[in-house]
Amino acid sequence: MASKEEEGRSPEDLLDSTLRLQSEVDELVRAVSAVALDSTSDDAKTLRDALKAVVDRAKQQLDISKAIAGEEGCKPFSESDACALEVLLAAEVGTPQNDNSVISLHPKKIGELGFYFGDTMQIRTKEGKETVCILLADETCQENGIIVNTVTCSNLRVREGDFVQLSPVTCKYGEKVCILPYESTFKELEGVDLFKVFLKPYFLDAYRPVVKGDVFSVHEGGRKAEFKIVDVSPERSCIVASETVIYCEGGVVMPDGSTKKL
Repeated sequence: MASKEEEGRSPEDLLDSTLRLQSEVDELVRAVSAVALDSTSDDAKTLRDALKAVVDRAKQQLDISKAIAGEEGCKPFSESDACALEVLLAAEVGTPQNDNSVISLHPKKIGELGFYFGDTMQIRTKEGKETVCILLADETCQENGIIVNTVTCSNLRVREGDFVQLSPVTCKYGEKVCILPYESTFKELEGVDLFKVFLKPYFLDAYRPVVKGDVFSVHEGGRKAEFKIVDVSPERSCIVASETVIYCEGGVVMPDGSTKKL
């Protein structure tokens, strides 16, 4: 359990403390390596005791860091929680509910939870996977359900019938994003200007939220292109606005999710 003093410290301070402890461990390991670890050696015993004490402190510090910096945002939720909603798949491609950037709730549920139409929402799974979408209202949605399209389900690693948790989130306008095509898309659409044909119309005046690591597909002119958000600045998620610079050249995404330079 964290002390009162530790609870008042920021995650950044806790991380710095942990890194300093790691440095102490490294120094002690080097010192121990330089001394013959004879059981009768006072120097060796002193170093071993010091090493154990620092390692114990480092473990405790890591536990505290996780509790304060991450545990609050990643603790499991119950399906009975008010913000826990059952995943319902969007019915048809091309409908507003099937857009990669939106999720839909029944209007009554939106009011019940204190949310608003057009809010930027964080969707989180029990396993801690997260993404960000824009909230829409849909009277056809079950009151305790959430309509999500297949692309968002894939990013969250959920299926119809699973439960996710919703919470409002503030997303800043992005300075720049790096979006690369999958290798299969690059080969199938060789010679096509992927930015002009797919990405520009997809993002133009749409103010879409994106999250680093997410994958999305764009249908245009009967063709489909698949992309991955490789990097986002200044934060892990942002809104792609008119001033956001999109980088989409110089590499491809391999089937395993890694990137390869061209």
